[in-house]
Amino acid sequence: MRSNDLLLESLRPHFTDDSGIDVWGISRFLYWLSWSYWDDTSADPWLSICHRLTRVV
Repeated sequence: MRSNDLLLESLRPHFTDDSGIDVWGISRFLYWLSWSYWDDTSADPWLSICHRLTRVV
């Protein structure tokens, strides 16, 4: 999916070391981010999270 590719490319510099890309670390970070930035007032919580992620990365 295009959205997955964009997330991977945005986070790759922060989750890469000599052994390659830490996909597990990226998944844990995104899971944490989704709960950290939960906005009950948003009509679409995932849209709110994605919007906030673009300001974080």
